[in-house]
Amino acid sequence: NNRLLGENGTCTVVVRSMWSHSQNIAIQERAVEALAVLSEHSNNVPVILDAGGLGAVLAAMHTFAESPHVQIKGCAMLSNFASDVDSIKVKIVDEGALDVIVMAMVLHSDNEEIQVRAVILLRKLCIKENVQRMITANISPVIAVVEETLGDNLHEETSYIVAQLENAG
Repeated sequence: NNRLLGENGTCTVVVRSMWSHSQNIAIQERAVEALAVLSEHSNNVPVILDAGGLGAVLAAMHTFAESPHVQIKGCAMLSNFASDVDSIKVKIVDEGALDVIVMAMVLHSDNEEIQVRAVILLRKLCIKENVQRMITANISPVIAVVEETLGDNLHEETSYIVAQLENAG
C-alpha cells in the first residue's frame, strides 16, 4: 500500500502541504510522520526526493526543533533515505541535516528515542564523503554524551562514528 501511495502522487501532496503550511505544527507533525512511513518503501525515496521532501522535512525539524514528534519522525525518514545509496547520504548532508540532527540531540538530550534514532542516522551518514563535514559540524561532543549516557545500547554505532572521525582528523 505504501508503495502504491508513493506512485499515486501522495508524496507530492504531502510535501506541498508542508510548504503551504510551514508554520502549522499539527500539519508538520502529521506530514513528517507520513513521509517517514512512505519512505520505508525504497521505491518512494526518489519520489519524495523529487517532490522536495528532504528539504521540507529538514525545514520542519529546524522550525519545530522543540517538537519531539517532528524530530523522531524526521530522523526516521532521514534514516530510511540513508539506508543504501551513498549519493543520497551525501545529499542529506549537503542539505544541512547535520546541524539539524545535532540541534535535535542537544535540545532533546533527555529523550532516549531521539538520541537512538539520531545516532543510528549519523552512523548511516558516516561515509568517507561526509566525514570531514561531520567533523566540522562538531558531531564528536554529542556522540561522547550519548556514549556516556546510552553507551551500552549504542556502543557499536558510537564507536564506529568516533573511529571514523578520529581517523580522518
